[in-house]
Amino acid sequence: MPVNAFGGMVSIYFKPSMGRPIMRKPGSNQTSTAVKAAQMRFAEKMKGRKIASACKGKKWKAFVGCLRTEGYKAMHG
Repeated sequence: MPVNAFGGMVSIYFKPSMGRPIMRKPGSNQTSTAVKAAQMRFAEKMKGRKIASACKGKKWKAFVGCLRTEGYKAMHG
């Protein structure tokens, strides 16, 4: 396991959906009840919305940024 710049151990892997490498500390739990609750709230608010169609035809980095922006708009107002 590689060591990051601050001396901590990290796992590095490539995440194809984001198109970049990801670093994660050992023991980081991505399935906590708080995370699941937030995912459920987000899914409920996104039901019936087509945010990806607003970003259609953009290059990958612009598409991902557009999804974040459109998702934020849909979630918060």
